[in-house]
Amino acid sequence: MSNLNIASSDILKYIEMLSSERNIQKDHVFQALESAFEDAVRKKFGKDYQISVNINKKDGVINIIKKMQVVNKVENIYNEISLVEAKKISKDCEIGQTVEADFSRLELSSDVMMIVKSSLIKKLTEFTRQNEYEEFSKMIGSCVNGIVKRVLSSGLVVILGKTECFVGKRDLLFQENNSYKVNDKITIGIKEVNRSDKGFQIFGTRANEAFLLSLFKQSIPEIEEGIIEIKAVARDPGSRSKVAVFCLDRTKDPVGLCIGGRGKRISAISKELKDEKIDVVEWSPEPEVLLQNCLKGIQYEGIEKVSNNLIQAVLLPEFISTAIGRKGQNANLISKILGMEVNFITKEEYSNSRVNDFEMKVASIVNIIGVDEIVAKILISEGLDTIVKIINCDPARLSLIQSFNEEIANQIQSRCLDIYNGLMNDDFAKVLIDLNFPIEIIFTMFQNEINTDIALASLSVEDFIDTVGASSISTFRLTKNQISQAIMNKRKELNLI
Repeated sequence: MSNLNIASSDILKYIEMLSSERNIQKDHVFQALESAFEDAVRKKFGKDYQISVNINKKDGVINIIKKMQVVNKVENIYNEISLVEAKKISKDCEIGQTVEADFSRLELSSDVMMIVKSSLIKKLTEFTRQNEYEEFSKMIGSCVNGIVKRVLSSGLVVILGKTECFVGKRDLLFQENNSYKVNDKITIGIKEVNRSDKGFQIFGTRANEAFLLSLFKQSIPEIEEGIIEIKAVARDPGSRSKVAVFCLDRTKDPVGLCIGGRGKRISAISKELKDEKIDVVEWSPEPEVLLQNCLKGIQYEGIEKVSNNLIQAVLLPEFISTAIGRKGQNANLISKILGMEVNFITKEEYSNSRVNDFEMKVASIVNIIGVDEIVAKILISEGLDTIVKIINCDPARLSLIQSFNEEIANQIQSRCLDIYNGLMNDDFAKVLIDLNFPIEIIFTMFQNEINTDIALASLSVEDFIDTVGASSISTFRLTKNQISQAIMNKRKELNLI
């Protein structure tokens, strides 16, 4: 029996009430109350005591146990007990064992009970914060409705139930700055949930791709049901977005389902985003087909995947500006949907670029391998227009090329292998090769003394292009994104950013 002047039935009622009021599981309330009693007992008898408290979940009886080690000579009165005294608790105990003394009959004064209450409230508050943190963390990327509580120069404070959320100006659409007032309703996406010493802080947004994605899920049942899958989203917040959708069931039209009858579904989403224009396109794993779908309404003469990082479309001259869009917006959005750079050119530009590419490849092979110009042209005419292609060519095929023989073929491949192996044995060059930098570009970089981490890190993308040569970079299909990534990686490694 417990002699704590607290009725067992009252304990159970109290736990039931706290669990209901604070929306905390009963087990957590039991744990918090047990821990609160442990704090209070240590406060009364000393913090060094090994105290454990257990509350019976069926009858509410509180059991307080003090753990002590059995020793020959007591030196620590808090945690040690003599064998003689220990045998009064457990007849079979021996030196070195631990015995448990029942403290349940002690009397707790009102001030100690205040400690219990204070500690309990603190622990329950921690449980509540943890529950809320976990709940909101699960909601990252989801839409929620809130009420504007405060309007600040830096953004909005929004109330989500009983919890505050901050939405910075950058996370609002440009049309919305200074448009919200206190008590206005607002729909936001949960962007981040960060822990802090005082609990946690929620950050909301209306400007990222995840918010648009959640609006699609909310407005189009087929997405929530898994019939339609959103494969890619690209967004210029408040202005224009592109969404690539896919459906395994080829009898269904994923684009039509997203747009809805008379455009009602897409119009509702656009209205929520202050009339942001939303293009819905059908996704394809083939980048050429996906680009075709993105160019609906724009006439093109051909689409070519130039490399894993670049695709280009040959358009009629009058459609170039439409494809690129205002300030390059449309081209940038299409690039994000495809995950690679997109280049729009006319037929004339395409023809000129092929001539330029041929001349640049001839010059590169002559420069790197040291062969005559005529030999370089023969190699390129056979489709062997890069060092890697020459290395991978079957020697028998190479020796059968007009004007070649086995000796010439072996010499050419040997020179290419020497260049390649030399670069692969250079740590700086090997990193660039892993980033899919062409051998021809790396060779030119070395010739221009861009051959160390600091040399590359000190350049801007524009400086790099000027040094290596825009024509060379275009010919060997090195993209600005690849250049930027390589430069930024080196700056991070050198702790320059």
